[in-house]
Amino acid sequence: MHSESRPVRVESESTGVVMVNPAKKSSFVPPSDMTRVLHTAMTRADPALAWKIFVDSLRWNEFTDLYGRLTWIEGKPWAVGSRLRMELLRPARIIINRLITLSRPGEQIAWIDHSRRSTVEQWVTFAVESDGRTAVHILSQVVGAQPKVAGQSFTEFLKANVSRWFDAFCVECDRVHADTQSKSTISGNS
Repeated sequence: MHSESRPVRVESESTGVVMVNPAKKSSFVPPSDMTRVLHTAMTRADPALAWKIFVDSLRWNEFTDLYGRLTWIEGKPWAVGSRLRMELLRPARIIINRLITLSRPGEQIAWIDHSRRSTVEQWVTFAVESDGRTAVHILSQVVGAQPKVAGQSFTEFLKANVSRWFDAFCVECDRVHADTQSKSTISGNS
């Protein structure tokens, strides 16, 4: 029997539509054992510029102090199947192993992170809003052990780090966007 695949929409009361076609909750993991974290950050940069900044992992430490060493250990960076080893520094030192599972440049990326007996699936979508800004929607789903990290629950740790990193990322996108606008205005006047 063939089942029809329909778009799935996950919505947030505060920000509207968060994700189209996010990962479905697994039939192998009871919904009560899966934690979902949603976050949206906004930038004036268009999705192409936001993507360019996002995939430049060497620049991450310029706008946030969350990460130490970031090493691509397999595949082409940000391509499906590639693997990134990340050293999280704050609020505790944790090694995260990331596997890229979906990559649509300028639109959406997804990965699975493994660390401390936990698995986190994250989907990041870059969507143009009606006012011209780009909404960066992040959906995180956690399964497995959820140990405390620096005295806080794993869910609170994840919420805080997702918010801190993506909010800082959008501030950096705004800065680069403003620089680009400023340079194009100057070159247009010469």
